Amino acid sequence: MHNDIRLEKVNSNIFLFYIRFLLIINNSKLNLLLIITLLLNLVNFPANAQVSIDDDLVQAAYAGELRKIRALIKNGANINQANSKGKTALMAASSQGHNDIVEVLLSKGAIVNSQPKKTFNSLILASLKGHKKIVSMLLANGADVDSEARGGFTALTFASLHGHKEIVKAMLMNGAKIDHQTKDNWTELLYASQGGHRAVVEVLLKSGANVNYQTKKDSMTALVLASNHGHGETVKILLINGAKIDHQTKDGYTPLMKAAQNGHTDIVLTLLDKGANLKLVNNKGLTAEKLSRELHIETLLSSAAIK
Repeated sequence: MHNDIRLEKVNSNIFLFYIRFLLIINNSKLNLLLIITLLLNLVNFPANAQVSIDDDLVQAAYAGELRKIRALIKNGANINQANSKGKTALMAASSQGHNDIVEVLLSKGAIVNSQPKKTFNSLILASLKGHKKIVSMLLANGADVDSEARGGFTALTFASLHGHKEIVKAMLMNGAKIDHQTKDNWTELLYASQGGHRAVVEVLLKSGANVNYQTKKDSMTALVLASNHGHGETVKILLINGAKIDHQTKDGYTPLMKAAQNGHTDIVLTLLDKGANLKLVNNKGLTAEKLSRELHIETLLSSAAIK
């Protein structure tokens, strides 16, 4: 990099000397054309050098090379320039959890909400990866808590999806919109329930998340998802907070049917204990008992039906 900068200075000096020489000896159109060509080459040279130094900055941010970051900034690197993949140095450092580099970049004026290709930004990347300290720094420097990535995902959505409880709390404390819907009409509670992130589910519910929210496409709820994926503790929390136990999706499936179909005995017992309706059928006319794939669950459901 330093060689490139020195070469640029040498080329500049040679070029200026040559132009003076041409102007002195001749003022022909041919020499004028040559001068224009050389000018264009000179203009492009420092631009290419600048692109190189800016790319180096993003790479150094990814790698966590603080000393190199300081040197590149000192030599004129543009801290807000995105690389070919649409990532800035701040985005790179935020995604990799390099607290010290994020701090330096912010102190040098890095744009917090930069989102070059409308995909991710620094806050969303830090939230997705679970970097709590970086999230705090970005929020303190004006990060847009409700900014969206592709698909309509926000920082809160990603934190809920990956079970980062403390980041979820930080987002909510900073005014993040709850029950935000992605392009697929899913909310944070649905993602957290599907993943079995009980602690996140509790935080969301305490903050006012709609426990009975259902998607437009298939009428999916948090309880159906938790029952389907075998997250017993999440099922209990949802029921305590008023989840509709016999809600049916557009295909007619209830939480009990999903639990029985996938062999989740503990959830079947929980739902039966809370009064789940055994007689409901899905769109194909099948009950939870008929959908059961496990003999012991089928026996359990048969016994419950007799009672």
